[in-house]
Amino acid sequence: MLGAGLLLAAACAGPADERPEPLAGPDTLAVELRIGVLDGDPDRVFGRISGLTLDAEGHVWVVDGQAVDVRAFTPAGELVRRFGRSGSGPGDLARPCCPGFDAAGRLWVWSMAPQATRWDVFDVDAATERHVFRITSADELLSAGPPSFAAGGHLIAHARESVDSSHSTRPVRLHVDSTGAVLRRVYPPNTPPRLLGMVEVALEVLPGRVQQLWNSVPFQASERVAHAPDGRFAYAVTRRYEVVVFNEAGDTIAHVRRPDEGPLLSPAERDSAAAKLASDEASFERMGATVSHRATVQERKPVLRDIFFDLDGRLWVLRTPADGDTHVRADVYERSGAPSFAVAVPANVDLTQGAIRGEAAYAIETGELDVQRIVRFRLPTTGHEESG
Repeated sequence: MLGAGLLLAAACAGPADERPEPLAGPDTLAVELRIGVLDGDPDRVFGRISGLTLDAEGHVWVVDGQAVDVRAFTPAGELVRRFGRSGSGPGDLARPCCPGFDAAGRLWVWSMAPQATRWDVFDVDAATERHVFRITSADELLSAGPPSFAAGGHLIAHARESVDSSHSTRPVRLHVDSTGAVLRRVYPPNTPPRLLGMVEVALEVLPGRVQQLWNSVPFQASERVAHAPDGRFAYAVTRRYEVVVFNEAGDTIAHVRRPDEGPLLSPAERDSAAAKLASDEASFERMGATVSHRATVQERKPVLRDIFFDLDGRLWVLRTPADGDTHVRADVYERSGAPSFAVAVPANVDLTQGAIRGEAAYAIETGELDVQRIVRFRLPTTGHEESG
């Protein structure tokens, strides 16, 4: 497994000697289907869409965290299923999100219940749905995100666990069986806050008792961890275009790197960042706090906005747009790490909670009045690798 120190050393080094393979595109994608309305048909009114997935027949399954339900639509946009209710009983949901199907065709839905997080698993056929079992955790907070499965078929849950009495946490991937028993723990890289550009603040909360806090800085680097349906995962620090892909055991299997930099801050962004830093410094001074260093305004934004895997296991790397850009660029890589294509989607579209397989990409569009709809794009034809 590639530790955080090694990854950071690579990130701080210069670009690799070899030139990265070119990416075709970006192709600007146009919406070919919309599902959702402002008002009218209640089956097409969404409160807050919190995740999409696709079944083997190509139906798009939608979890609405506000309505607390699950809906399925045909590729033509016709409703075929709707179920779910808020509660704690078998099959009930609580602030649900992040649906996904396992190899047996069962639907998994994540919930944030009081004092615990859980996964609910449903058998769904042509007409009915049946709650099969529930995995609950009150010890570690299971993070929201699409389900990931090991080669043996069990769930790999994403969580954070306490490190020590200072309330610090670190990411962990928990291999769990259907009863919730932890079979194995795998630790992704974890970059210390100082190396991300955060400012350490020492504040005396009681006489003789000093509390250490971390204060974020505008446009600082941040960590990203993405989880593939087949158990692989990827890690990146957004300041550099560098993504490391691991197998389910935590061994490095691919490394994507490009010399590209993030966009320059606009004058308005620089002014906003400077005002935030000045306000923070004034607050620290009033509290009598001491800081590790004085932060300065960054010249550029981080190059990466986010990373995720689609249902075929391809890695998507979203770039940070410049101020005023109307589209966001996404670079797509095959399972081997080979570049596939690049696309640009409207800035009001969220691909990260979407459902992408083959040439069909379903995403979440947020329009006027904060109305959400499901949109579908057609991806470039690339002859991509098999997902097995």
